Amino acid sequence: MNIRSGKTRLVTNRKPRKWKRTTYITQNQIDQLEFLIYNNLPISDKLIDEKDSVDTEWFDQVMKPEEQYVELPYPNDKYLLTTFGRIFNIKSKKQLIPMNSVGNLYFQKYRFQDLFTNNGLIYSKSFIKECYLKYNWRTSGKW
Repeated sequence: MNIRSGKTRLVTNRKPRKWKRTTYITQNQIDQLEFLIYNNLPISDKLIDEKDSVDTEWFDQVMKPEEQYVELPYPNDKYLLTTFGRIFNIKSKKQLIPMNSVGNLYFQKYRFQDLFTNNGLIYSKSFIKECYLKYNWRTSGKW
C-alpha cells in the first residue's frame, strides 16, 4: 500500500518482456535505395541484402597455419568459428571457452556438431580434442 496516495498496487508474477532484435539497413543499402528511387527503378528487385564485413586483421594474427574460419549466422553473428574448434567473439576479440561434456562439445546452448555442419565445416571431435590438447586451449570439463 502506498502511504501517500492510499492505493494498493497489484503485484504480478509476469516475466519482463524480451526485446526483439531489430534489423537496421546499412549505409550501402540506403545509397542503393536512393539510387533506385532517383532513377525510377523498381525497388523490390534490386535491393541486395549485404552484411558488413568484419575487420579480421587481429584474427589473422591469432590463427594457426591451415586453420580456417567462418562467421556464424544470426543469432550467433557476433562470433567466428574455426576449423580447429575455436570460437572468437568479434567485439571483444577474445577466444571463448566451449563446454565439454561426455559426448559433445557445446557453445552456449548449441552443439559443436550442429554449428559445424550448418556452416559447411567438417566436424571431428577427436581432431578438435587433439588441437585443444596440443595448443593448451582451455575448455570447461575434462576430455
